[in-house]
Parts: sequence; structure tokens; C-alpha cells
Amino acid sequence: MGKLTNPFDAIVLGFALPYLNKLEIEELFKNINKNIVDNGFLYLSFMAGSKEGFEVPSFNKSVELYVYYHEKTEIQSILNRNQFIIQKEWELDYTENDGSITKDIIIMAQKSKRN
Repeated sequence: MGKLTNPFDAIVLGFALPYLNKLEIEELFKNINKNIVDNGFLYLSFMAGSKEGFEVPSFNKSVELYVYYHEKTEIQSILNRNQFIIQKEWELDYTENDGSITKDIIIMAQKSKRN
């Protein structure tokens, strides 16, 4: 993806990261950096952890999807490398069907101005 003629003021990635590996996320954030205005906002959410594999999602019990969990510090580093400053961050507990708890991470970041 090249640079758009009219960059975005804000981009929302609501649980898109669980379907991307680390290299794909690196590429995604490079493209977001090119296609968002200075001081533009980025909302993203993902599941914290380091596991990956096929799972049955809560929104559709008839399919299995390959899911990636990501370490919060890795995502923070990728954001930093791509000129994003975290403005607000939340951690929410999500109770899985088996009773285990998954940490959902929500981040609001703002792209810093180019030097």
C-alpha cells in the first residue's frame, strides 16, 4: 500500500491484530504511519499473550480461526517506532468459556508530528 492522496484523521483497528502475525503488524503500522495525518488518532485492541493457534471465536461457534496473541510491550514498541504516542491504555479481563481469563488490551495513540 502506498501513500494515500488524502490521509486519515483517525484509524480504528478493533481486534484486527489477533489475525495478524508480528511481521504483518509491523507492515500494517508502517502503512498506517504513511496514511494518517500528523496528530491523527489510532484506536487498537488485541488479546495479550504469546500463544497462537486455531480457536473457535465467541462470535461464531461454527468456525475455527487462526489467532495470534501479542505481548503488550511488543505492540507498544512497534507503535513507538512508527511515531505513535500512547495517550490512554486499558486492560480488560475477558472470561473464556473454559473459565480462564484473557487480557484484552485497548490503546488510544496519537501520531506525533514529523521532524
